[in-house]
Amino acid sequence: MNSPEENLAVVFADVSGSTNLFDTLGDSAALGIVSRCVALMTEQVHAHGGALIKTIGDEIMCTFPTAEQAVLAAKTMQERVSEEDPGKDSTLSPTIRVGIQYGPVIRRGNDVFGDSVNVAARMADTAEAGEIVTTGDTVAALPHELRMSTRRVDHAPVRGKSVSIEIFEVLWGDESEYTQVRPEDTDATTARRRLRLSYRSEELVLDHTTGKVEVGRSREVDLTIQDSGPDIRVSRTHFTVECVRGRFILTDNSANGTFVMTANGQRRLRRKQSMELDDSGKISLGRPFDRSREVVMYVCETVGAN
Repeated sequence: MNSPEENLAVVFADVSGSTNLFDTLGDSAALGIVSRCVALMTEQVHAHGGALIKTIGDEIMCTFPTAEQAVLAAKTMQERVSEEDPGKDSTLSPTIRVGIQYGPVIRRGNDVFGDSVNVAARMADTAEAGEIVTTGDTVAALPHELRMSTRRVDHAPVRGKSVSIEIFEVLWGDESEYTQVRPEDTDATTARRRLRLSYRSEELVLDHTTGKVEVGRSREVDLTIQDSGPDIRVSRTHFTVECVRGRFILTDNSANGTFVMTANGQRRLRRKQSMELDDSGKISLGRPFDRSREVVMYVCETVGAN
């Protein structure tokens, strides 16, 4: 007799860049980091009412009764792993990537099978370090508040499907608020906001008419950063900044991360993640500030403000 189908959220999560950890730190130290990440992810599966299906090396597969539980668990997984202390070398900060699909599965014993499993695995393969990637089907099953913390990023064919599927990123941490349109984000306020990026003698000014600007080592980007020698840390297109409803959103695209220090001294490291630039501060590309030679300064302004 065929097993009946049921709707579940299938989640794949793995430690990204684990090969580099083993190459850099050695087997014992790297295994400790990977094991800790897997333990953190597993804790959130149980904390959000999910079931751990299997663990394969640095990857877990799990299911949740609802898309909401899966997304909340994935967000918390990312937050917990991002809080892990990498020690002196912040470039070795552990990161994970997560893929989610909500849909019909067939349960057999402690395992699940079906198209939703394959799609969830594909979403995990699509995700970059620090990302949660899902589909339009999953987003449609979320409550309104959680749908507001997603953004459509692409569409792509999936093996076995005749049509392409919509791919969404689930924003986590501080990023989720940036997708929401707030009452105070009036057109007049948006039009008056601008951001100045300064590097050496060059300056870029962004506003709601500018579109996305690119910063990095390439001569083809909008603001070229000098980096040479045997230890090049600045990527060709290291980060981008775009104006979204009057808010300036920095997104890291690099191999070594983007370091941001705000005016009040708060420091943040972004790895394939976004954050809002507000007030003023400085940005270091690929290196912590105490080892950085090239720094970009930023200032947010409201034109005509008293």
